[in-house]
Amino acid sequence: MTSDDWQPIDSAPTDTEILVYVRKWGVIVARHSEEHETWFSRMQVPVTLAEDERPTHWRPVPAPPESAETEGEGEEPVSSSPASAP
Repeated sequence: MTSDDWQPIDSAPTDTEILVYVRKWGVIVARHSEEHETWFSRMQVPVTLAEDERPTHWRPVPAPPESAETEGEGEEPVSSSPASAP
């Protein structure tokens, strides 16, 4: 198993954004909230509202394409790690 393989959600880091798989919605970018004890999507909407909607697997967010690194020079990049957790 490599670090890019899907892994059980119980092994997911809780201090950074990751990709999670939710049967109902598919793959989404999410971050864990210790305060609410649940996963939140990047848009700050709870991913889990019911037991059957909880993420089952996770994997790291991939790096952006190399060409994206040079496009829009001078613009502030979008961070994959917001300053504050949801």
